[in-house]
Amino acid sequence: KLAGRPARRYTPPGARTDRGILCFHGGGYRVGSLSAYNSFMSHLAIACEAPVTGLDYRLAPEHTYPAALDDAVAAFVELSASMASENIMVIGDSAGGNLTLSCLLKLKEQTLPLAGCATLLSANTDFTCSGDSYGERRAEFKEGLKAYAGDHPMDTVGLSPLFGDHAGLPPLLIHVASDESMLDDSTQLQERAVAAGVDSQIQIFDDAFHVFQIFP
Repeated sequence: KLAGRPARRYTPPGARTDRGILCFHGGGYRVGSLSAYNSFMSHLAIACEAPVTGLDYRLAPEHTYPAALDDAVAAFVELSASMASENIMVIGDSAGGNLTLSCLLKLKEQTLPLAGCATLLSANTDFTCSGDSYGERRAEFKEGLKAYAGDHPMDTVGLSPLFGDHAGLPPLLIHVASDESMLDDSTQLQERAVAAGVDSQIQIFDDAFHVFQIFP
């Protein structure tokens, strides 16, 4: 359990326990599970020589915004009670990337300690789907996101962290495939983060696909 939610922790032999990784799975805030990310989190723990904790946050349509964000923030706060917050990396893919960035912004808003860094894999950062990369699929994506948004406007920062105040955020690593619909969610975030003084790096992968990293 982490902050009252089911969680799963992966600790490889010889791992340093004074640092850790908090992982938020993807799935459009509607699907996804810790079991689906078992292999990914295992490989991540070994590569980083640190424990990885995956959170089973609440999902839509039963639980709408801000349920998942509340779970994420509470999980980070509880995890940071066992190690220095700056020694924690938060990572998420797709909707989990949205949750990662939204969590950082909410922690900042509440003047709580921030993570040391964060990684966003093909993150959905804009519920308004304003990027040109959505093309003819814009309406499809927006319709799918309504289940979690509920009655909240799509440009709410907790749903569209692209529009938040990124100043003061920890270093970011952004991964995205060059031909995926959410490409502009990442490229626009990179532009805004750098403009806000964030140490942010983006890697755009050709011959790849949405969240290819979870298939190790």
